[in-house]
Amino acid sequence: MKKIIQTSLYIVTIVLSLNTAAAEEKTGDGHITAKASTMGFGIEYNYPVTSVLSIGIGVNKFSANKTLTKHNVHYNADVDFKSASIITNYHPFSNGFRLRAGTYYNDNKINLSADSSTGAITIASTEFTNADIAINGELSFKKFSPYIGIGYGSEPIGDNTLSLDIDIGVMQSPIKVQLTGTCEANPTKELACNLFDPSLAKAKADLEEEAGKIKLYPIVSLGLSYRF
Repeated sequence: MKKIIQTSLYIVTIVLSLNTAAAEEKTGDGHITAKASTMGFGIEYNYPVTSVLSIGIGVNKFSANKTLTKHNVHYNADVDFKSASIITNYHPFSNGFRLRAGTYYNDNKINLSADSSTGAITIASTEFTNADIAINGELSFKKFSPYIGIGYGSEPIGDNTLSLDIDIGVMQSPIKVQLTGTCEANPTKELACNLFDPSLAKAKADLEEEAGKIKLYPIVSLGLSYRF
C-alpha cells in the first residue's frame, strides 16, 4: 500500500509539473484591435509568439475629398489611402509598453485635378484665360516602407479581455509626384496656351520640391483591443 501511495504521489507530481510547464509555455490565441490612425481606419491581429513578443498583421483604409491650394493652383484632391502592415511588437518590461518595428505596403495616393471650367486659372503665377485647361496629377507613397514606433496596449499574454491601444511612430515614405495637363485655345486666341507647358513644368517642380522635404510620415493611432 505504501508503494502504491508513493507511486500515485509521484505520478500526481509529474502531471502537475507538466501542467505548470504547459501553462508557462501557453501563448494564447492573440488579440484583435480596431483603430483610427493617420493611415485611416484599420484592424490589426496580433499573434503572441512568447510572453514578450508578438507579430501583428493589419490593414487600413481612408478616403476623402478635399481642396488643396499649392503655388497658386487650386486642386480638387481625392484622398485614397489603402495599406497593409506586418509589425513586430516587443514588450521589454513584460507589461503593456512595447517597441514596434515592421513594414507597410502602401497604396496611398492623392489624386489631383484642376481645370478652367469656372473661368481663369492660375498656374505657377501665370493666369490663363480664353483656354480650356485640364490638369491631372497624383501624389503617391513608396510601396514598401519601413516603420518604427513605440506604444502601449495589450500584452502578448494576459488576462485582460479589453484594452486601450496607443501607438506613435514614423514610416519612411518619400512622396512621388506626377502632374500632366492639356491646354486648348480658341483659334482666335491661340497665344493663350503659349506659356502653358513651362508653367505646368514649374508647378510640378514646385510640388516635387515641397514633397521632397517629407522623408518621414508620422503614424499615430488609437484603438481598442479584444483578447480571444
